[in-house]
Amino acid sequence: MLGNTIVSETRNVGYNRETFNLENAGSGVYLISVTINGDTQTEKVILH
Repeated sequence: MLGNTIVSETRNVGYNRETFNLENAGSGVYLISVTINGDTQTEKVILH
């Protein structure tokens, strides 16, 4: 799958909620990946 990283951030321990404004990202399929203690979870988001 081809694509670009549109957000990449590192947070301190204890921070457990994040909101991203994808208004300007355009329609398409996006993969959201979160890594905590070496365990990565990925979810698919579809913007219309």
